[in-house]
Amino acid sequence: MKTIKKLTTILLISMSVSQAYSQQISEYGTYVKSASSADNQRIIDLSTSIQPTVYLERGAEKVKGTQNPTFVLCDASSTSSLSKVLSKYSTIELIEIRIKEPSELNSLNLNAEQIKTGSSLKAIIIRAEYPVSESEFRSMFKAIQNAKITLLYEVSIPH
Repeated sequence: MKTIKKLTTILLISMSVSQAYSQQISEYGTYVKSASSADNQRIIDLSTSIQPTVYLERGAEKVKGTQNPTFVLCDASSTSSLSKVLSKYSTIELIEIRIKEPSELNSLNLNAEQIKTGSSLKAIIIRAEYPVSESEFRSMFKAIQNAKITLLYEVSIPH
């Protein structure tokens, strides 16, 4: 009986530890409603207020703002340029990737090498402008799920 109690205790502890360190992938609206820590609030502030920004569109880079950029807004075809931007601007805290149509998924290039540890990066948001399921978003993040950043997604269909 003692062995069963010990095994149960070990199992519960290991489940708690693995949940604490597992990657969190959340829907943006749900994340905003449940944000409580200063880091979570910072991510919301970065995504909703005007920030010094690096724009990546079709591989071209433009920087707007007078201070070091904290935000990257890019299209799916420009994700291959993210590692260059992150190494150039160590102040980047948030990356938002916009996907306008399903065909752009072929050019989405996210991998762990691009998201270097030690940078200021706190979160990546993928916003799709067409209906996308949660499992499809999870597969988009699959290559970077071990990065120590918040991964968010949202369907934002323009009217």
